[in-house]
Amino acid sequence: MLDNNNQEDFTDFTILSQEGTRFPCHRVFLANQSPPLKAMMIRDTKEKQEGQVQLPFKEDVVKGFVGSFYSRKIPQELSLIHISEPTRQEAISYA
Repeated sequence: MLDNNNQEDFTDFTILSQEGTRFPCHRVFLANQSPPLKAMMIRDTKEKQEGQVQLPFKEDVVKGFVGSFYSRKIPQELSLIHISEPTRQEAISYA
């Protein structure tokens, strides 16, 4: 996620939580670390056209997910050990 040292003006993609909370991002960070997100951004998809994707996860999970692209660390509370099996499989599909 962006901190005070980053300029949100230069973001070019948004990830939304299931509640609709917006997390501005940089495509290059997402595409570099997630083959599924990269594929979504280079193919002719709804997400590419709209410049955003809504994930079926709560705000705190999406915040940790987006933050991990910038910090390259997964917050302990988002460890897959603590997530149910169906949610785990869905989360892995985005990584």
